[in-house]
Amino acid sequence: MAGGRVGNSMTHLVADGDLAATADDADAAADLFLEAGVCVFEAALPPSLVAACRSVLERKSRLLDERLAARGVDLQAPWRFNEVCRRRFARYDLRGWALSDAIFTESLLLWSAAPWLPFVRSVLGDDVKELWRGVVDNRPGSETQGWHRDGGFLFPNGVDLPPHCLTIFVPLVDLLTDELGPPQFFPGQAETWPRPSRDLAEVWPRSGRGLAE
Repeated sequence: MAGGRVGNSMTHLVADGDLAATADDADAAADLFLEAGVCVFEAALPPSLVAACRSVLERKSRLLDERLAARGVDLQAPWRFNEVCRRRFARYDLRGWALSDAIFTESLLLWSAAPWLPFVRSVLGDDVKELWRGVVDNRPGSETQGWHRDGGFLFPNGVDLPPHCLTIFVPLVDLLTDELGPPQFFPGQAETWPRPSRDLAEVWPRSGRGLAE
């Protein structure tokens, strides 16, 4: 979630589709993002590419289970390695080796050719850099993650500054049911924390959409 000023009331943005943006108009998408703190790009990646990524990562997920079992890792307790860490029960964050297969060098997955890069530059500036990328492996029966923000403010005294970072999520499955989602946001939550007293926005993205926060 990017820090910065947003509007005082976001309740008009919580209807279905009101957080939708298009990569063809990066400036309009940036305006929406700066007001609401979250936006969704439809069909950000081709379905065939998303399916190929999902297939690779399902294999990586099975390999992860094998390696954790071989080490005797207690899945009920917190644990952390350089390549993967446990966020909650059955919810893992993967880096590095999870994205080492050739599929992740496809042109649209390269930072320099990402379809959301013009939007990111419109929000953060032309000299923007990618900090890191990874995979959220959220298993059936996983523990619900509590309300949180993905990043902190640059200064602890609450100085109001433009956004300095943001997060792009690309779902590899359709988050169209209660079993698989949806991600929940409070529009405008970048400016106010803890949770503001505002209407809740639920985003129900299909696989391959881009979700910026």
